Amino acid sequence: MIDIHCHVIPGIDDGAQNMKTALNMLRAAAADGVAHMIATPHYIRGSFDNDSSLVQSRYRTLVESAAEAGIDICIYPGSEVFINYAIPQWIEDGVVCTLNHSSYVLLELPITGQIEYAKDTIFELKLKGYTPIIAHPERNEELAVQPNRLHEFIERGALAQVNAGSLTGLYGRAAKQAALTFLRHGMVHFIASDAHDCRNRAFGLSESRGIVEREIGKDMARQLYETNGYDVLHDKRVVSVCHKRVNNSRSFIFPAVQRWTKLFKREKR
Repeated sequence: MIDIHCHVIPGIDDGAQNMKTALNMLRAAAADGVAHMIATPHYIRGSFDNDSSLVQSRYRTLVESAAEAGIDICIYPGSEVFINYAIPQWIEDGVVCTLNHSSYVLLELPITGQIEYAKDTIFELKLKGYTPIIAHPERNEELAVQPNRLHEFIERGALAQVNAGSLTGLYGRAAKQAALTFLRHGMVHFIASDAHDCRNRAFGLSESRGIVEREIGKDMARQLYETNGYDVLHDKRVVSVCHKRVNNSRSFIFPAVQRWTKLFKREKR
């Protein structure tokens, strides 16, 4: 499998805090069936100012350490960039990393609110030749209760990555239901771990793949866990699945928006 979202570079964000943890994470990923991984530390201006030069330096150290430890997994550089109007310019200036130097950028939305200007950011990125991949949209409160907002983003050229842990219930019932809704309506292009450690926020890709295969079949699961990730690594066009709107989502999928909002507030980190 190919994991396009993982916080494995040590001492750089809220993921692995040291090299020992990072190597244990790589071992756990390999045992879970991951052959290729993009290391994507946070870039949040003012909180995690992990610019491209820092990421590249720490990435090379991790690759060398993994090779010395005999861990059989291929690692590539990247970033998870928190939504900001300046992202297109940051990429052009070499401030933030795209995924393995490709035209794909992993875009993080907040857990709650602030998605109104995402459309503009998506438009500007597409205008400059970049394709945003929205990280864990199921964990955004607004997208979870209004799934067709994600459909709008996809219509504008974005792709979506769901966390394996959301499908297995790690982030609670609300995130799991939202992830399944997106999946059933063709609004998911990647399943990734978003792993931060080996215990609380681990990999779980194999477990989640079983769920995905039961929901949409093995062929489609292969696309989300392998094929699309391969295309990102090689900067090829990701073939979007046939996404469709959620009909009557407010009454069918989410019968009480207020109830889901309260649930998210209890379950979000």
